Amino acid sequence: MTSRLDLAARSPDEAAFLASIVADLSDDLRRLVYADWLDERDDPRGDYLRRFVQSVRSNSEVPDPDGLPANWLAVTGVALEADLRLAGLTARRSEYHTAALPMVALSVTMCHEGEIPPGGTKFGGRPDLPAGAEWPRADDGSPLSFVAQFDLSEVARTVAGRQLPPDGLLSFFLYNDYANDELGDTGRGTAGGARVVHTDPGAGLSRLEAPDELDADRGGDRPVCRVTLSDALDAPDPKDVADKHMTESIAAYQRGEGFPGPQRDARFGPDRPGPFPHHLFGHTRGTVCVTEDIIPGPDWLLLARFGSDDTTGLGWGDGHPLFWHIRADDLRARNFARTTAVDG
Repeated sequence: MTSRLDLAARSPDEAAFLASIVADLSDDLRRLVYADWLDERDDPRGDYLRRFVQSVRSNSEVPDPDGLPANWLAVTGVALEADLRLAGLTARRSEYHTAALPMVALSVTMCHEGEIPPGGTKFGGRPDLPAGAEWPRADDGSPLSFVAQFDLSEVARTVAGRQLPPDGLLSFFLYNDYANDELGDTGRGTAGGARVVHTDPGAGLSRLEAPDELDADRGGDRPVCRVTLSDALDAPDPKDVADKHMTESIAAYQRGEGFPGPQRDARFGPDRPGPFPHHLFGHTRGTVCVTEDIIPGPDWLLLARFGSDDTTGLGWGDGHPLFWHIRADDLRARNFARTTAVDG
């Protein structure tokens, strides 16, 4: 294992149950089927989940989770229900359920490059690509900076990560000339300046040296960071919207415009510290400046959000996050050749 895993599921079968629940948080039957499966394994979470469903149906108090993992409470919808109760918005819970998406929260700590084996999950440093591969470049020949790579066999153990190939390596490269033209001058970045490379499992990997022209201003010396992958749920915070404005606020949230108010980027997840500066999947949501085209179109999904922070050495604009999108059809087809990235 090359990264740390904070998983809601204890097995691939359990991850499938949780993915089914997140796909429709309003369907109590899915929770009860999962509770039966847990009961068969003498897992006390089955009894808790059954009592939770009863509390929703009777509008009674949500049972005390008594130390159950925060990420499990998130992806089963328990944490969201508790917050809806506090906000007095249970009559509108179905609208919140449709706006909730699973994501993989990414926490980072600096480390030495040698601590990450070839093909391991990491931010920064030198990328691992098949032996003999050339350094990725934009259409004009400019070298792209290496952002991060993910061991998909680990990501696949998360609930949201089941959307990706089950193995191999997924690597992110970006044109980023901070001192000159930032992401390029062509709207969503310079042509060919956002590349995601999927390397098949079993490929002989080599740790590439950066080209000489990839200096510090172009992201050539970012620190190496180990990554913790955590299951989480990305959903609107009920405290941020008045009941009478809920429908239009959730619609704006899903368009990438965020919620007004002090908690506009809050999320539910491990220990619920929010926000998570880096994550895979979830919602696109402008937090610093909102552009009209932050989401390329209705058929696009958020693949990754990489925030600006000192630990990873990543930075766009005045502390903007970077949103990386992929067409839904391409994701299903495991085609990463047409991704796009924009800061916001």
